[in-house]
Amino acid sequence: MITNLPEEIQEAIMNHLHPGKRRLLNSSVILPEYITRQMADTIRTNAMRITLATLLKKHINKLFTTLDAYLHSYTYSLCNYGSLYLSYNDECLMFAPKHQHNPCCRFCGKYKAHHKYWKMMNVYFQLKFIF
Repeated sequence: MITNLPEEIQEAIMNHLHPGKRRLLNSSVILPEYITRQMADTIRTNAMRITLATLLKKHINKLFTTLDAYLHSYTYSLCNYGSLYLSYNDECLMFAPKHQHNPCCRFCGKYKAHHKYWKMMNVYFQLKFIF
């Protein structure tokens, strides 16, 4: 059996196995503590990555849903009331320079550094196939 082999050979065997096979072997055979700890750390790290990706996706979907509703109402107010710019949390969402050599926004007159949502809006428009 694998437990009768020296620890160096056990470690070499474990390093060549797929992670699923490692977990299966770890659950069926008692392995040295440091090999078990390495697998547990890898599993914990991967679980945290999956959790983070899921939470990010959830918050991105919630934000884009809010933007969908908000942008439709902005389009309505732009057409009917002639509002100057689209603000969200008292920040201008759109960064649109007046021309190529002028770094000021045509809507609010501030520089690109004062537009903290402009990257998010580019991602939103790319996902919605607007630009």
